[in-house]
Amino acid sequence: MLASRRFLPLFITQFIGAFCDNVFKNAFVLLATFGLALAHGWNPAYAVYLIGGLFILPFVLVSGWAGYVSDIWPRHTIVRGLKTFEVLVMLGAAAALHADSFYGMWAIIVCLGLISALFGPLKYGLLPVYLRLEELVKGNAWFEAGSFIAIVTGTLVGARASSGSAGRSEVGILLVALGLIGCVSTYFLPKAPPAAAQTVSPWSPRALYVCAAGAVGTIRRNPSLWQSIFGVSWFWCLGAVLLSFLPTYVKDTLHQDANGVTRFLLCFAIGVGAGSFLGLLLNGGRIRATFVPPAGAAISGFLILWVIADACAGARLNAFLAVITSGIGIAGGVYSVPLYALMQHRSPEDQRGRVISANNIMNALFMVAGAVGAIGISALDPRPAALLLVLAAGNLAVSSYMVWLLPDSVQKRAVLRALKIVFRIPAHAPGNSGAQEPDP
Repeated sequence: MLASRRFLPLFITQFIGAFCDNVFKNAFVLLATFGLALAHGWNPAYAVYLIGGLFILPFVLVSGWAGYVSDIWPRHTIVRGLKTFEVLVMLGAAAALHADSFYGMWAIIVCLGLISALFGPLKYGLLPVYLRLEELVKGNAWFEAGSFIAIVTGTLVGARASSGSAGRSEVGILLVALGLIGCVSTYFLPKAPPAAAQTVSPWSPRALYVCAAGAVGTIRRNPSLWQSIFGVSWFWCLGAVLLSFLPTYVKDTLHQDANGVTRFLLCFAIGVGAGSFLGLLLNGGRIRATFVPPAGAAISGFLILWVIADACAGARLNAFLAVITSGIGIAGGVYSVPLYALMQHRSPEDQRGRVISANNIMNALFMVAGAVGAIGISALDPRPAALLLVLAAGNLAVSSYMVWLLPDSVQKRAVLRALKIVFRIPAHAPGNSGAQEPDP
């Protein structure tokens, strides 16, 4: 499957896109954190959160429209057009880095967010078109692992931009070259004809709202889709907050530079890649959510360990944090891959693009809420433990909600056992949403 034309060109296209996004975003974050934001009168911590927020703003604004046109237009053609535009954006990114233009970098971040928002429904919507049902979980595992390998390598390369003008120029040249390769790879994609008929003009001013509302309405009518997307969106919120929190934590608590930030991001990203394949192994290639709730509980456990380490580890905090960020990544990979596969499998074929766009809208709203919430919590209590404990509690609540994605028999046994352990009383398990785990 990996080397076939059904998968490899799409994988290369999405990998290069994710890599370039993370190279530029991490370069901007590190430049802003270590001097560029202060030089322009900005608070570095707030600038980092805003970089993440502006990157995902287009997901809220255009994802519904992107999902609609990905259903009614030839998808391979749209991908080619997007990646051609991305080459122009990479030229702009190279120019902004070379000139050390703070406000130019803001413009590039918005453009990269727009491309990602438009590409999201296409890449995840094309997987079920190109792959057989029994290959879907494996394809998602490769996509998830590839995305976080792109984060790893993109983080390392992006850090080079913080080393001076020569480093910024080198990063800019690399972005342009990879943008061209990503564009060329789209011409090897198999044809993917429209899956649905046009119901509203995509050029109508009403289309942005109508398409977004229709996409969200589709997932609200399907409980298993809603629960899967809710779980995925929370994971992206959690990850975005932690990745924005980590640079300032490493700088202020561990008193390390950009290389220290890169090391812990590396631990997290490698962990997610490993966890993606661990989830594939645990699930035996089947589309099921059995290990989603325990993986979510494990994430909360590692966040609580982080709080304890922050208070007690002292000189060993550096080593503890490497283990904790790796553990969060591994548990996150096990948690997220089955949810993506469930979402794709349960989507109506003629509305799959709109379902993926609804997922992107939800992801974006959760990440915006996470960024605003993190700023609010930091303003109320600047201690790292406050934010970490709120994240741990929220994550545990969402993981408990994910129990209702399990089959009725597994769900009842799990809930009954938990009630008997906690309350020491017999109980009847509550009804579920009716979502069953499909087997291929």
